[in-house]
Amino acid sequence: MALLYDYLTSHEFAEQWSAIREGFMSMKLSIQKERDTMERLWKAREKQLEKVLLNAAHIRGSIEGIAGADSINLRLLEDMTPEEEEEQI
Repeated sequence: MALLYDYLTSHEFAEQWSAIREGFMSMKLSIQKERDTMERLWKAREKQLEKVLLNAAHIRGSIEGIAGADSINLRLLEDMTPEEEEEQI
């Protein structure tokens, strides 16, 4: 018991524990910075996507206003099946 107490109260143990704590804090900070960066990128991409979808809806509305709703099906805002996506390529 005395040996354990001596070790836990030693300078060596304090240095090892400090190194572990510093490593942990460094990893935690790195992960938080990475998360913040990715969230900023995702937010920017979401805004870009919203802008594209809004413009696509305006184009679709203009065409339907000119040619009528049944004239063509642009499928600008609907999901395509994998087969349709391959046809586009």
